[in-house]
Amino acid sequence: MKKLLSAVLAAALAVSAATTALAAGAVQLSDVQSGAWYYEEVNDMVAAGYISGYEDGSFRPENEVSVAEFVTMTARCEGLETGEEYGHWAGVQMRNAYDSGWLTEEDAAWTEFNTPVTRELASKILCAALGLEQGDAASLSFTDAAGINPDYAS
Repeated sequence: MKKLLSAVLAAALAVSAATTALAAGAVQLSDVQSGAWYYEEVNDMVAAGYISGYEDGSFRPENEVSVAEFVTMTARCEGLETGEEYGHWAGVQMRNAYDSGWLTEEDAAWTEFNTPVTRELASKILCAALGLEQGDAASLSFTDAAGINPDYAS
């Protein structure tokens, strides 16, 4: 399950797609063409119920993924209850992310649900969802490791 979650969320980030409130199943996404490099992956994720597209039937593959959308995809992959909407369409999912330890009080306080998810926050959420320990940024072999926010690297 953890490999599946990692693959699904990696594909979702790579596509930089968005998802909202359509029911999964036989959803036909108007802007996901059969020749697109992400066509099969998107359709597999729709069929699995991890993503669904926008209310107008589009997927908007050029959009950035918002914090709310990323948390929602992660929650669906982990099988967390999504519950009924309140306040924001992803309010329940954001609360579940906080309750599950994916987001801290600080994250929840400054995070705007509709802003694009940063790679740092996405990594933090994935590490928490997968039960992985966060490492020391200094031990990373990335050339830009020094630029990682220490709040995410500790």
